[in-house]
Amino acid sequence: MMWNIYTVFYPLQCPESGSYIGYKKASGLVVELEIPADARRSSATSRKCRASKAKVLSITDINGNPAGGQVKSNYDPNFVYAIGETVEVTDFDDNRWNECSTGIHHFITRAEAVIYE
Repeated sequence: MMWNIYTVFYPLQCPESGSYIGYKKASGLVVELEIPADARRSSATSRKCRASKAKVLSITDINGNPAGGQVKSNYDPNFVYAIGETVEVTDFDDNRWNECSTGIHHFITRAEAVIYE
């Protein structure tokens, strides 16, 4: 990670340790994720975070209603989020400044995932 006098004001948006809950949008639905303590994680200069793995807790529509048991990723139709399953990327990019790189993209709040385009 590059951290110097120019980047010191950009703290990670996701917790640096421990497990936490994150939310992502996939095919117009909101996926609730548990990011485990051993997952690699990062964020660049925005509120978007990335993780190397996550357990799928729920899938809902934007109003919070249950929306089925699985949903495909917007970017890789072979990457499926299924309730109760742990998803993992094998090529996670540890460079936090590569915001749109490999990883499971998510936000810390559900509201951010809902409004994400």
